[in-house]
Amino acid sequence: MSMLMFMLSACATSRLHQALAQRTESYVLAKGCPDVWPTVKQVLEDRRFPGFPKGDRPYHLETAMLTEGGGAPGAETTGGGRPAMGRGQPASGGARGGGGLRSGPVDHAGSTIMRFIVDGEVVDDTHCKVRVVRYQKDNIDAAETDIDRDAELEWEIIVRLEPEHADAMRKELAAQGLEAP
Repeated sequence: MSMLMFMLSACATSRLHQALAQRTESYVLAKGCPDVWPTVKQVLEDRRFPGFPKGDRPYHLETAMLTEGGGAPGAETTGGGRPAMGRGQPASGGARGGGGLRSGPVDHAGSTIMRFIVDGEVVDDTHCKVRVVRYQKDNIDAAETDIDRDAELEWEIIVRLEPEHADAMRKELAAQGLEAP
């Protein structure tokens, strides 16, 4: 019986993912990119994936390759089993020695790691589209095995910026037997 429940759950999850992807793919926010972009950054921060501008495009962010929880791969402990410094804390020696952020020992075998690339498309002065792409791999040494739009992050941006439209979409999904987050 539990295998049947698992299969039904997986099917519902897949249907929900497809439904969210369809709704977010062409969704145009009724706000300009300058008004949308702080929320985009906050959504990434809340997931512990701070975004950094790259290149000269004003509405483009990339995150570092981090574990699903937003930590550096293998940074949960140092070699001696003590907790590693939190992400973003200076490496030992602070300003004196070798600089950079501490990432801890590299996990070559286990944690799924990912990064996000986010682009905002200016539709006009008062409308914007946001596209989030997730690059994922099984461990630090693996090639990127999964490159896909992240409809869930796009959904979260819509929920925060236009909750009334998100509620209407939730009702549409519920009518199809799907429960949106």
